[in-house]
Amino acid sequence: MVVDRLIEEKKKNLEILEKLDEIAEEIKEIAFQYFGSCKVFIFGSVLRKDWHPTLSDIDVAIVTDCEKIEKILKFKTEIARKWSIFELHVMNERVWNFYRRFIDELKEV
Repeated sequence: MVVDRLIEEKKKNLEILEKLDEIAEEIKEIAFQYFGSCKVFIFGSVLRKDWHPTLSDIDVAIVTDCEKIEKILKFKTEIARKWSIFELHVMNERVWNFYRRFIDELKEV
């Protein structure tokens, strides 16, 4: 039933939110395995406190010099298999500096 699935999804997402710092550190470790040196940031609704457990994702920026699409896709796939709620934005420093101007709340992991 759809309602049961939504209730289960909400429960799972709230559990992720409770462990967000721990999971973000794990995402950072995985990012380092793929990209070497990189910076990881959480941003968006989850930090603004207007995040919704069934309607929102959790935005994570990974700033790296790596521009190999295959490597980026493998990284995103690995994270999505573990935690599908994360929206991963993999970009270089130049692109990050541009988008950062539009981000009201961010936290470096």
